[in-house]
Amino acid sequence: MPKIINYHSSYYDKLLYFIKKTWKNRKNATDYLNYRLLKVSNNLLDIEKNLLVLNDNDEIVGCNFFFPAKATILGEVHTLYWSHDTYIEEKYRGDLGMELLLRTNSTKRMFGFGLSPIVKKIQQKLKTNFIAKTMIYFIFNRWSIKILLYKLGILLPKENDLIIPNKIKVNKVIFELKTCVEDVSIPNEGYWNKGELDIEINRDESFLRHRFFENHNTYYFFQKKEKKSYFVVRKILLLGIPTISLVDFRCDLDDFDEYLQILRAVNKIAIKNRIPLVLTLSTILDKKVRLFPILILRYLKTRDIITNIKSIKNPSIFITSADSDADLLM
Repeated sequence: MPKIINYHSSYYDKLLYFIKKTWKNRKNATDYLNYRLLKVSNNLLDIEKNLLVLNDNDEIVGCNFFFPAKATILGEVHTLYWSHDTYIEEKYRGDLGMELLLRTNSTKRMFGFGLSPIVKKIQQKLKTNFIAKTMIYFIFNRWSIKILLYKLGILLPKENDLIIPNKIKVNKVIFELKTCVEDVSIPNEGYWNKGELDIEINRDESFLRHRFFENHNTYYFFQKKEKKSYFVVRKILLLGIPTISLVDFRCDLDDFDEYLQILRAVNKIAIKNRIPLVLTLSTILDKKVRLFPILILRYLKTRDIITNIKSIKNPSIFITSADSDADLLM
């Protein structure tokens, strides 16, 4: 009979084959899997939480992965587990698919976001705790006319590297490029907004190292000279359009001007490289349309954040693309 098991290294080759077969458009599948299994955590218990669905021939036909993340939850330090890549081949869905979701939901301190419509309906029926939403923003600049040219096929995206300055100035604020994690000033052991959030995801040296400085993708990390605020960007293709993705940032969440300084700095990188679009995802709620100091549009659809912790009600939480697997797959 088909069954669900916890990951074991003996299934590595089968899992890699399953990922390549299931998500054919994913680049660097081997690098991604190695990152997931070897770099995110060196704790065997964390790695073995990943779930595999096996058929009668011991072939992998489904999975659910978890990103472990250090966090404070209502003032206490815990490891939470971001659920992602929940998938099962169509002919094995039904009872086995429901069992996979139930096994996923039974993982202690399970969190997730970016649910498909079907999974969202099931999670609602399971009375999973929906605690917050993430918003997607698009930032435009003088080169945004090129979006139409890319969509019409008049322009084709190039595989060139970004031109990255060592410093970016926004009014009197200076952001400096950091090329190694040892040069980053990290407050409060990685809790940049310590005491201000009900749930805060850690950004300590270990996280920054494996997520940005020693990753198979290329990221650019800038930190504010006067304060400890930072942002991280990379170049992606979004529906065939070259885009600067603001993958992660930390700032004073009570200082909206500081947040806008980060967006303006990122937009300067886009302008310098003649890239027409900036994309960012976070739990920060801004206007649907912001015209000044830069043009920002908020995407109407939001993404739900869920957890199986029932005691948390409407918590303050800050999430970015770096907390999801989606950025790694672009």
